[in-house]
Amino acid sequence: MEYVRHNTTIPVSRVHFAFCHENWGYNVMDFINATTLDNAHFFCPKDQLLAIAGQFKDFIGQLSSKYATIMGSWPRGPFRNI
Repeated sequence: MEYVRHNTTIPVSRVHFAFCHENWGYNVMDFINATTLDNAHFFCPKDQLLAIAGQFKDFIGQLSSKYATIMGSWPRGPFRNI
């Protein structure tokens, strides 16, 4: 997530700490008090939903252009996600 924060314009929560406990991985990050998209479609007007979809299209484009490095190299090395 920190890579995304520093190399794209995609807004992501700041990760403060990451750790493993009993084979589970945890991230301690900022809480964002907002409405989730699965609820937003009930009250957002169509033009606002289209604007959100446009933002997602931009975000996916940014990630796609950098996917080889974003999609992981830890702990087992790079992998491809077509």
